[in-house]
Amino acid sequence: VRARNFDEQLGILARTTTPLPLDEFESLRRSGSLPARAVAVTFDDGYADNLHAAAPALVRHGIPATVFITTGMIGSEREFWWDDVERIAFDAPLAGDDPASRQREYASLVSAFHPLPTAVREQRLAALRASASVPEKGRESHRALTPDELRALAARPRISIGAHTMTHPSLARLSVDDQTREMAGSVAWLERELGIRARALAY
Repeated sequence: VRARNFDEQLGILARTTTPLPLDEFESLRRSGSLPARAVAVTFDDGYADNLHAAAPALVRHGIPATVFITTGMIGSEREFWWDDVERIAFDAPLAGDDPASRQREYASLVSAFHPLPTAVREQRLAALRASASVPEKGRESHRALTPDELRALAARPRISIGAHTMTHPSLARLSVDDQTREMAGSVAWLERELGIRARALAY
């Protein structure tokens, strides 16, 4: 979503709904007193544009939000794996010039990479990037927050931080022990780095 479109969408929400912080939304829902047309705005993953583009727009419209952080990507120069797949499918020469074939290539790669364990996915993705001459360093427009940016985002009024696992795996395909490590590790990292106890987790 482009910044201008997002700003317009927030304007519509501000005029036509009751935006609530996620904690309050859930508390009211549980008590059966959620207002009509209540909404909670959330973001997944922890992209840098959550601070630089989304947060100022949220402030302009007086809308609270929760940002769920994939803690293992904070400070990385890499892109999230699905963004790497997008670069390979749409920007690299391996998929040909036909937009439809590139879309099929993208869908095929996402389907193949999504269920893989993180270590296997990273290994295969590195090989595919090399074969497609796609650099390991990500695009500025697609990068994750740095630690300092995350702290700045967490300090913004009406922005809350939630956990979103450590490496963004397909949790349903992990053992219970690995699921626990991914979720508890993400919560522990946020507590250590930000001094907060994440009250919400997006799985």
